[in-house]
Amino acid sequence: MNSVYEEGIERLSEALRNKNFSDAAVVSELLEVAKKRIDSAMEQVKSCFSKRELLESTRKIILDGYSKQIASKKNKS
Repeated sequence: MNSVYEEGIERLSEALRNKNFSDAAVVSELLEVAKKRIDSAMEQVKSCFSKRELLESTRKIILDGYSKQIASKKNKS
């Protein structure tokens, strides 16, 4: 995705150097779309990371509880 964004920036620079403002406007709009997609993907990554952290903490709590149950049963025996 970043390579598309970088290519768009290069094309925009080229269009501006050549004073081709119609191409510059089109590329500018495409860059906006690419930026929105990148931002959306980053939000999804953050959401997945948060969910992973929650799952990991829940897993740890469950395993700790299970370990305590096993230890408690061994002590009673």
